[in-house]
Amino acid sequence: STNNQEDGIYEFATVIEGICADGTALNQTIILKAEECIAKWFKRFKGIPEDILFGHSYNGWTDEKMAKEYLERNFGSKSFSAQKAADKF
Repeated sequence: STNNQEDGIYEFATVIEGICADGTALNQTIILKAEECIAKWFKRFKGIPEDILFGHSYNGWTDEKMAKEYLERNFGSKSFSAQKAADKF
């Protein structure tokens, strides 16, 4: 099979991953160096989990907004971690 690539300069992205003390994985965050994220970038790739948070920043690094969203998604009151811990704390 042929993998068609778009013209342009390709750069690294920041990936934030983590695990809980019980070994379960937290939702990943991928931050791209871009002015915006365009959905068609990801449609051609099969098997991308829906729980991955994609974001963007001018330099591809995390910022306050992305960090807050990562923490809220993984540890907020509606998160899987909070649901698991509800009976224990």
